[in-house]
Amino acid sequence: MIFRRVSILLLVFLFSSFAVIQLTETNKNFPNENKVSKVINLDSLRFLISTRGWNQTFIELYQHALLNFSVDLNFESEKINELPGNFEKLFLQAIILKRNGNFKRMFDSLLAGFDEHPNYFPYFDELVFSVKATGQSSFLKNLLENTNAIGEAQLAYLSGLLHSSNAEQEDALKFFLKADSLGSDNKNVLFNLSQVYKSLGDYKKAGEVLDKLQKIYADDIILKPKLLLAEGTLYYLSNNFKIAEKFYKKAFDAALKSEDRICQSKALTDLGICADNNGAIDKARKFFKEGIIAAKDVNDTESLAFANSELGVSYTFTNELVDAKKNYIAGYELYKKLGNSVRLALLSNNLGRLYMNFFDYKSALKYFDEGIQFAGDDKRAQALNLTGLADAYANLSNYSKALRYYREAQKISAEIKDITLNTEISTGLGALNFNLDRFSSSSFYYQYALELQTGSADPYLAADIYHKLGLTYFRLDSLSAAEKYFKRSIELSSSSRNEYAAALSYGDLADLYLSKKDFNNATTFLSKAKSIAQKNQWDHLIAEEEILEGNINSERKYFEPARKNFQTALKIAQNLNDFNFQILANYSLGKLFYNNGFAEAAESFYKSGISLIEDISRPLFENSEVQISYFNAKRELYDSYAQLLLQQKKYEQAFLIIDKSRSRNTMQNLLNLKLSTISDGTKSIEDLYEMDWMINSGIYSVAETDSLKRLFSVLKNNLAEKHPDLKRIIDPQYNNKVFNFQKSLDDRENFISIYFTEDRSFLFLITRSDFQTIELELNKKEIISLVSKVSPYFDLKSNTRYFFNKDLFAFNSKSAYDLYVKILKPVVDKIQQNEKLIISPSKELLAFPFEFLVTSYAPTESYYNYSDKNFLISDYAISYSPSASVYAEEVQNKLTNNDKVLIVGDPAIDSQSREFAERRGLLEESISSPRSFTLLPLKYSGEEVNMIGKIIKADNIFLNKDATETNFKVNAELSKIIHLSTHSLLYKKQPLIFFSNFYDPENDGFLEASEIVQLKLNSDLVVLSSCSSGLGKLDESEGIIGMTKAFFDAGTKSVIVSLWEVNDKYTSKLMTMFYQKLSEGYDKSEALRMAKVEFIKKHSANPYFWAAFVLSGNTSRLKLESPSAFSPYVTLILSIILISIVAYFFIRRKRRIQIF
Repeated sequence: MIFRRVSILLLVFLFSSFAVIQLTETNKNFPNENKVSKVINLDSLRFLISTRGWNQTFIELYQHALLNFSVDLNFESEKINELPGNFEKLFLQAIILKRNGNFKRMFDSLLAGFDEHPNYFPYFDELVFSVKATGQSSFLKNLLENTNAIGEAQLAYLSGLLHSSNAEQEDALKFFLKADSLGSDNKNVLFNLSQVYKSLGDYKKAGEVLDKLQKIYADDIILKPKLLLAEGTLYYLSNNFKIAEKFYKKAFDAALKSEDRICQSKALTDLGICADNNGAIDKARKFFKEGIIAAKDVNDTESLAFANSELGVSYTFTNELVDAKKNYIAGYELYKKLGNSVRLALLSNNLGRLYMNFFDYKSALKYFDEGIQFAGDDKRAQALNLTGLADAYANLSNYSKALRYYREAQKISAEIKDITLNTEISTGLGALNFNLDRFSSSSFYYQYALELQTGSADPYLAADIYHKLGLTYFRLDSLSAAEKYFKRSIELSSSSRNEYAAALSYGDLADLYLSKKDFNNATTFLSKAKSIAQKNQWDHLIAEEEILEGNINSERKYFEPARKNFQTALKIAQNLNDFNFQILANYSLGKLFYNNGFAEAAESFYKSGISLIEDISRPLFENSEVQISYFNAKRELYDSYAQLLLQQKKYEQAFLIIDKSRSRNTMQNLLNLKLSTISDGTKSIEDLYEMDWMINSGIYSVAETDSLKRLFSVLKNNLAEKHPDLKRIIDPQYNNKVFNFQKSLDDRENFISIYFTEDRSFLFLITRSDFQTIELELNKKEIISLVSKVSPYFDLKSNTRYFFNKDLFAFNSKSAYDLYVKILKPVVDKIQQNEKLIISPSKELLAFPFEFLVTSYAPTESYYNYSDKNFLISDYAISYSPSASVYAEEVQNKLTNNDKVLIVGDPAIDSQSREFAERRGLLEESISSPRSFTLLPLKYSGEEVNMIGKIIKADNIFLNKDATETNFKVNAELSKIIHLSTHSLLYKKQPLIFFSNFYDPENDGFLEASEIVQLKLNSDLVVLSSCSSGLGKLDESEGIIGMTKAFFDAGTKSVIVSLWEVNDKYTSKLMTMFYQKLSEGYDKSEALRMAKVEFIKKHSANPYFWAAFVLSGNTSRLKLESPSAFSPYVTLILSIILISIVAYFFIRRKRRIQIF
């Protein structure tokens, strides 16, 4: 059927001249509003239809009246049946069924009208509504694929509606654009087009379409409130809350004039949201409740669901969580009834956050996951639920997953430029970094969140951010700034009745005063925090305040009250499944009992805390940076436990705890490499760790956890049976025994682990058959002083350590001897000469080469004459390892390679290229050097490469312009030996290796550690013959995070790096000697020792030239081939001659056979 066009003036006429239909509820709820005196008279409308027939205006007016007016629906149903036409009656009967909530019959009635060839666009909106409410999406999809009952524009419009209702907004956009191109600015098409743009986060285009609608349909009083609401929402999503509120008020006024009860309900709900943002809670609640009444008046399910869900949000602001949950569930069930995917996605996010407040993380994760499924292509709904997942996993201490979800949400938020969402994500990232003790990063994210919300006038969010900033600055020891932020948070919390934020700030302000030993203020503010928390039964805050009160009592030497505080906190934390609080409570109890002489009890609490850390840490392997930071944040607990064990002379246990606290991420990555080689499709590494995390998360029921444990046990047993050497990987207790590590050592290897406390030093000597501990009266401060005297290079206060030459290095042999005598001699005296030393140093000695320690010294000798000195390297082969566990793993590393040798050197660098100029600027800024950064040619690098190529067979040699990053990456994977003779430098405490940047469009010529980790190397040896390649960021737990770690993580078994800027002439000679000894069959550590000893004799005894290069990892022998005596060209010619001779005799023999 085709409607005749009717002037919009008729619509105005009908509204202004028809007799009155009274809407008493409107007047009752809004006594101050001007009463609308004249609206549609349905009797008059039916008369016009009977005499003139149907047109689009008449059906639109009738639909509007049936949806919004107080009418007798049964009576209207009878009257509609008396009217002419068929499609119109089916459609209006469907509207009556909708208002009655009978969606199944509504769908049937609309479907019957489909064969009438409808071109009335609102029909398709109602059809899709009924389809979603009755679960008939598949049916409609099939119908669309096999119909010619409607026009092309209508088909495109209906397809767009269906895709949009399924949250497939990208597809919806295509169809609405097509419908618009065919529909001559149809208002229904344009309105839905604007909504799709909004869902995709393109608020600018959405606004442009709404502006177009306003201009074309300026006199359409039915459309007007819808447009004003849509515009208000765009302003709200863009953080312009005040402008949004003005539009919502205009929308409400317009809805009153048009008697649009549905739009009135939505406008009231939107105004309630604005009032909540302004901190006007009572006003907001009044709006929400009036919105619910308006929706119920006309039985509009969608606006009722909207009002209920937003009232739920309002209750969360005042922590009335039971009421919040009731309204959320009401809204959720209504939206589920309607099949409204996007609204379900948004409400799933709200429910997820609500369950997080109840510490029911299992339910929270369920709703966030559902929300993502519901969200489809709706970017805002996706990002909200991803942020929710991130927050939940962060609270469950699964920081790797949390970071991954934050990054995904951040990417989406950046696309749609949603300020509120960006603020939430930045706040979440700030909290994640805070929990990892990365306070500077945390401060950055919180400050950014504060900047974002400045114009939002949201006191709840502002109070939360100010509190978090205060806490961060407190941890950074900026006490005055922290106090200012806490007090600002309390001000905002009080004005908006945000008791939760107030309690947090009161508690942390008390902690701040405790740090100043101001017990009076600490107690006063703690009392305020406790009062609020106990009144509202906020267990999490009660636990925090118990810890704080315990700390106050502990400082005051009140043992029993402190014990009760910490025990109460531990019990609450266990009930809440809060692992970080459990760790903190165990640590606090351990310290309390230790300080009061109860060592056995202290040990029990320390062990419990460490056990929790171990359980939490395994799933963090996804992100090395996160796992490293996590262990660093918990290192104090390991140290406290180790020191208790050392005091009790439990040396083996102490060693195991110390070793466990070192290089945990490197160890984890090595184990993952092994697992990845044998996963053979049974279970991925991620699945193994995910199951482990689920078992230890505490969020599953006893029955579910037992089932997971059984499944996990079967999986581990199957792996151990198929791969017996995996037992040490999948059994956490395997590495808790010294004798298991001793199996990794040969008879000549001596593993030395060094550990310092504030007042003593401990050296653990482990051989294949013995374990000894040497305790020294030497504290950490004395060690640092001794090390700094060996050379100005090791003075931590030096600002020029990157630019030392041999004169500035100024090696002091007397100080090197003193250090040897005081630290190493007591343990070396127990080791026979010519054996191997494998040293696992403490943090203070990580970049210190022990081989240049002087083992004898006469008072008459010169400090700076080195030719008469005996260095430790003369007597022992020396290598290094971050920990015993890492060394054992490298020894047992059986990952295979292709036996090829790759050598790259003397790269030609185009210093005029844009990429190099940009990176050079960053390097100069990072180095803070008074001179400009310049890469001089490596005069002897080419000679070094050629000499090595004459000693061992090299499969790939790349020099000069061929020494590109791409050639390295293509050939490095699975190479047996990799030798890089290039420039390298530290940038932001991370080494950077330079390659040729000529003719390399794929890479920029700057190789970073993060790029190496992504390679599959499995190499037996990597040699970085370049400056400072062994340095990097120093981490308390992980050690040096740089190239050595990166190559280990990529599967390399051993690495040689340099610890300072080296002379390329002498480096070339040392490397040549090293490969010569390696080719003669010496193992790696012995070959390096002999090369250094030979260098000292032939070239220079100054340690500056030879001591920089150190070996880490597996020290075993390598089977190397010598290069061919002939050049490749000679070999090729001889091969051709040989083939020719063979061919000649073959032909002669063949001819001879033919003759006979």
